Amino acid sequence: TFGRGQLAPSKGLVQLKDMCLSQYFVGLFHSVAAFPGPTGLRVSLSRYDLYHAHLVVNRDLDVAALLFHAMEYPQQSPAFPHNLGFCQADSPLVFQPATFPFRNALWVLPLDAPAKASLWLLDAREPSIVWEQLLNPWNRPLYTADEARLGDVVADVYLVGATPLA
Repeated sequence: TFGRGQLAPSKGLVQLKDMCLSQYFVGLFHSVAAFPGPTGLRVSLSRYDLYHAHLVVNRDLDVAALLFHAMEYPQQSPAFPHNLGFCQADSPLVFQPATFPFRNALWVLPLDAPAKASLWLLDAREPSIVWEQLLNPWNRPLYTADEARLGDVVADVYLVGATPLA
């Protein structure tokens, strides 16, 4: 159990001042939510599903990336016996085992060619490179890709209402 956690840090959150960048991030969250995935994959912008991303820079590859985790807090059930603590309480999100391995999306921005940004839905089923390289062994049942395995973690981006916070 994770006890009485919080969805975002209580200190250090700031609203993005650049409205163009803010709207771009909002659009990315909406794109992830609407991304066509396997049959039955439904993502909503909510505190139980998709509400944050991790901003990473990989200097070796000369890219920046946002790693999104959807299906963050599915309700506890026989099909999903994991107790994720206080933030999971009252979750309306029903666990779907067939689509859960697709809960991570990655937006990649080549720093030398920003017009070539792309959005990828990651398949974390075993065996896959995502399973082997991005999932910590202790966290594999939750299919949560580890942002630190992609590069240097710069910030977290939260969607609160229609405003991203960093």
